[in-house]
Parts: sequence; C-alpha cells; structure tokens
Amino acid sequence: MDTPQKAIPPCPETSSLLSKKVRGVPFPVVLLMAAGVFLSCGWLGYRQLYPADSEGTHAPGYFQDFSSISVALVMYQINTGDLPTQAQGLQALIERPIDLPPDKEWTKLMTNIPVDPWGNSYGYVRDDRLLGGFGICSKGRDGIDGTEDDLATWLPEKRPHRGF
Repeated sequence: MDTPQKAIPPCPETSSLLSKKVRGVPFPVVLLMAAGVFLSCGWLGYRQLYPADSEGTHAPGYFQDFSSISVALVMYQINTGDLPTQAQGLQALIERPIDLPPDKEWTKLMTNIPVDPWGNSYGYVRDDRLLGGFGICSKGRDGIDGTEDDLATWLPEKRPHRGF
C-alpha cells in the first residue's frame, strides 16, 4: 500500500522573508530627500527671480556652498534633535559646541566652513519663518550687509536681520 506523501512545508527563513512587507523609507532618508528637493526648488526660483548681473555678482561656487552647508545643518538636526543656535552658528558643524548637553549625539560634519567667492564668511540665521528653520547668506562682492549684491537662501522680502 502506498502512503500519500505529505507536502514539504516551505523553509521558515524563506517564508518569513517573503511574507514581510516593506514598511517604507527611513525618516532620515526622507528628510534628506525633502531637503534636496526644497534646495533645488529654491535654487531654480532664485535663479529665475535674480539672474546674475554683468559684474558676475552671483559668482559660481556659492550655491554649492549653500547646498553643502544646508545638508550639514540638516544632518546636525538629525543627530542632535535641533539646529545650532544663532550663537553656536556654523562653527557647530566642525566642533562640538560647549553648551551642547552631553547626552546629545554630535558628529563632525564638515572639515571647515567654506568662505564665499569673495573671501567672506557665510552667515547663518536660525528663524522658524525660513524654510527648514534656517538660512545661509553671503554679504556679496562688496562685503557689506544689506546691499543689493547680498546672496541668501531666502527671498529678500522675508529676509530677517542677519546679524553678521
């Protein structure tokens, strides 16, 4: 008499892998993707509204600096749970702020803070009215704050005092 053979159950490892559903993209990845999209949109809008003048006021290189600093600020926010304070400024990206609580994770995110195409330091503004809660700016070719050649990640009519 032949006995019917029982079906062999699938391997547990395989069945558990196949039955698991992908839950989605991790939040930090979504945050970085969103930051990239917002920076790209801001860049395109800025270039359309404020094209370079004949003297090259919008010198090449500043946008890459704005982008790298902005990404580093978003990473700082992910690591510590908050953006650097106005007093900590961009220096918080290259050395741990002394007033950062010891329980906060901190990582060096840049080896140095770049300078604008004219050799001036970039400014940092922390303001909740700005996209992402912060802005990066340059005093422009003349090195004087508040003049027409200034560059910033926000539109002029929403520009707060930068306090360089």
